[in-house]
Amino acid sequence: MTYFKKISELLKDFKRSEDGMVAVLVAVLMVLLLIFAGMAIDFGRAYNTRRAVNQALDTAVLAAARSLATTQLSKQEVEKIISTYFKENIKRSLGSDVEYTVPNVDYDSDGDTVSASASATVPTYFIRHIPLITKNSEDGVDSLSVSANATARFPISDVEIAVVVDTTGSMGNDIEALKTASEDLLDVLLPVANNAQKSRIRVSYVPYSYGVRLGFKDGENLAKKATFNRSTDQCVHWRIGSQMLTDRSHDYEDERERVDYIGSDVNQCSSAQLIPLTSNRDVLLGSINNLSADGWTAGQIGIAWGWYTLSPSWRNFWPTESAPNDYGQQGVRKFAILMTDGDFNQVYVPHSTGYADYMYRQKMRYNNYKHHIDPMEGGKLKRRDHEQIASTLSWREYQDSLESGMPFQTAVNLCQQMRNEGIVIYSVMYGSSSLGQEVMKSCATSEKNTYYEANNKADLIAAFTRIANEIKQIYLSE
Repeated sequence: MTYFKKISELLKDFKRSEDGMVAVLVAVLMVLLLIFAGMAIDFGRAYNTRRAVNQALDTAVLAAARSLATTQLSKQEVEKIISTYFKENIKRSLGSDVEYTVPNVDYDSDGDTVSASASATVPTYFIRHIPLITKNSEDGVDSLSVSANATARFPISDVEIAVVVDTTGSMGNDIEALKTASEDLLDVLLPVANNAQKSRIRVSYVPYSYGVRLGFKDGENLAKKATFNRSTDQCVHWRIGSQMLTDRSHDYEDERERVDYIGSDVNQCSSAQLIPLTSNRDVLLGSINNLSADGWTAGQIGIAWGWYTLSPSWRNFWPTESAPNDYGQQGVRKFAILMTDGDFNQVYVPHSTGYADYMYRQKMRYNNYKHHIDPMEGGKLKRRDHEQIASTLSWREYQDSLESGMPFQTAVNLCQQMRNEGIVIYSVMYGSSSLGQEVMKSCATSEKNTYYEANNKADLIAAFTRIANEIKQIYLSE
């Protein structure tokens, strides 16, 4: 029998009673009103508790989903995240007399959703006294139980980001701001608590001036590898011929068995080292902290090497953990962030005598190939053949800052090729150089949405942070 039915019968008893008095009836009605008001309070507390549990659970599950979008986690790690966030949020919302359960988590490491449920028990203040009216002890309720569920879906994406930064002489008074901007970018993409071994985000860092400085792979000097022993101090610049506008590997041979070799013998480059794709924040900070300003602006070389860090054609060149994924691969997003403070003006070309010798050797090699005199195994040159041919090249440098010049046009064409491969390009122009603005606008995927102008140090730092947050939002909202 329901509470209300029992109370109705009780009122009928009062009506039939010959000895009933109005005062008694009023007193009983007052008690009933108090009980009803008390029931409203009890049910209201239960409703508010359920809402608090639901909000805390939503926050906890979303926190886990955000972590899963960037990091591979075990079920135990997911449970810890949800439990921690749930407790931190729920304890500020519930009364001290409310008891709640630890969230029960449902997560499959092969899936793209995470769910959790939790409940709470709310003691009653008034409903427990119903038996005083109904005269039935079973009608009392000492507590009310509430429960909530939450589910969140997260993208399973591998994110590759190339950060290409200008460290030329004109950055002398602003290099510390660039360091801060770069560190703040890492704070968003690879926070301090990030697990480098499980992160889905990898960042490459490419400082440039005259050229780019490469590091080592398993003890091998990558600059020597890229230039076939021409580099003597880890410096590289660009390649000769049409391949300077592609992401072909350093030893790519065309149908005529011709190789466009990468130059180095000018021996000038940024003091900070290029870092290929990595989730290791400390490794990236090592390069950032070593930034210094010097040299002319070979921005097109920085862009090219930034592209190489994202290109699957260079997969075997970099350390295994830095190998880029394929273009268009499901669940893979590629981004580039380009920054400069001035005109691109540094050019390298082969000396005429060395270049003539080089072309003669290429021609002889092709003639031999046509007459089936092929010293190569499997149609590929051996490394010693590459070294012999590359040794004939020597380079000279000059400056050309015109819009029609080689640095500007090469940069624009490189950016176009990168966009054709699905790489989203953000660009930051620091300062007021009109040609610098034009090349950065031309490189950006969208002048409206991915091009930034920074007029001072604060703007530069803010631009990097905003770009990092936009990239993070893109893959979190997939």
